[in-house]
Amino acid sequence: MLIQLKVPVIFVSNTCMLESDKAKQLSAVLGVTIHPEQVVLAQTPMKTLTDFHNKHVLISGQGSSEEIAKMIGFKSVTTVEKVCEAFPELDMVDHMNRVRLSEMIRTQGLVHDENFRPVDAIVLLGEPVQWERALQVITDLLLTDGNPAIVPSEFNIDHDHIPVIACNRDLVFKAAADLPRFGHGAFL
Repeated sequence: MLIQLKVPVIFVSNTCMLESDKAKQLSAVLGVTIHPEQVVLAQTPMKTLTDFHNKHVLISGQGSSEEIAKMIGFKSVTTVEKVCEAFPELDMVDHMNRVRLSEMIRTQGLVHDENFRPVDAIVLLGEPVQWERALQVITDLLLTDGNPAIVPSEFNIDHDHIPVIACNRDLVFKAAADLPRFGHGAFL
């Protein structure tokens, strides 16, 4: 009704997905055309963080996080998975990775990606599927100023670390379960 009366309407959601996908979802549910420009999502305000758009950032989330990051304006992104590919010894929670790593060390030594570009900031778009892996890698990046190829000689708690930017701090949310589910805020 409001749209037909030409009253400006926007839809706000703390979900993390492409605005175009949310617009399609809302259009189907409401039976009216919703345009992506009418949708504000958890990550939408990050479009204003232009100081970070040209920096190399780690994106944490799930689904199309890399695509979302690029739509926001981040030009150089990496993921937890890519960091673990470059530095396989960082992912020791995965027992199968321990086996692969042991075999790699036995046959060729510990191999790192020599072209890994240090991370300038960490952008948390949403809770990852593998929290334990993401928490470990993010902590490693914070302790090494974004470059796990170096080992800090000492851990100085007064030292500023690379920035961590999060778009959704909800501790819990309502889902199909009768009990609250941990949200991105619990990950933080």
